[in-house]
Amino acid sequence: MNPRHYKTGAQWLRELGLLTAGSLVIQKIVTGASLTDPVVITGIVVAGILYLLATRLLLKS
Repeated sequence: MNPRHYKTGAQWLRELGLLTAGSLVIQKIVTGASLTDPVVITGIVVAGILYLLATRLLLKS
């Protein structure tokens, strides 16, 4: 793959991380869930993993 593909993939992963954080974490916290709620914890972990993958792709580009 050429570096432009890595950069595009990193952008997509970053957007998915934002979508995950926004749809799972922020929504639950606004509705009154605590930080120990399983959905909040899962959303934080998934968003973190997506951001780490995006960073890894950016370093390859």
